[in-house]
Amino acid sequence: MVILMQTMHREGRIRHQALNQVRFYYEKSPHYEMGYLMGEIIERYRKMVNHARRRHTWRSTHVHWLVKRIQTIQHLYFEIVHLCGMMHEIQLKYRSVMEFADMTSKVPYYKMQEMQHKIRQELKKKELERQKAQKKILKNRIKAAKKEGYWEKFVLPPKKKGPWPHDYGWDIGEFFW
Repeated sequence: MVILMQTMHREGRIRHQALNQVRFYYEKSPHYEMGYLMGEIIERYRKMVNHARRRHTWRSTHVHWLVKRIQTIQHLYFEIVHLCGMMHEIQLKYRSVMEFADMTSKVPYYKMQEMQHKIRQELKKKELERQKAQKKILKNRIKAAKKEGYWEKFVLPPKKKGPWPHDYGWDIGEFFW
C-alpha cells in the first residue's frame, strides 16, 4: 500500500511539473488569458443555470429563500458581464505586441502604424466636422426659438455620462438603471 501511494505521489509531481512548464511558456499570451476567462465565464454560467433550474415548491415561507436565489443569479450575471468586458480588453492589451500582431498582412509593421495614424487623424477631422455641424444646427435652433419668443422654454439637454466606470469598447446603455 505504501509503495502504491509513493508511486501515485511521484507520478502526480511529474505531471504537475510538466503542466507548470506549459504554463510558464504560454501564460503571458492572449490565448492563455482568453482561455482562462472563457473557463471562468462557463463556470459562472453553469452555476447561474443550476440556480435558475432548481425545482421549487411554492410555499408562503419560501419568499426570502426565493429572493436570495434571485440575488445570487443576478450577482452571477453581473460577474459574467464583467468577465465578457475583460475578454474584449485582451485584444486591446496585446495589439501593440509584435509577437501577437496579425502576421498575415503583407504590409510592413511600420507602414501599418502610419496607416493607423492617418486613419485616426481622419476620424478626428470627421468628429470635429460633426461637432461643428451640431453647433451650427443648435445655434440655428436657438436663433429660431428667440425669434418666435420660445427661448425661455427652450432648454439644452444635459450631457449624458456613461453608466459604466470603464470603457470596454461597447455600450450597454441605460438598460440596467
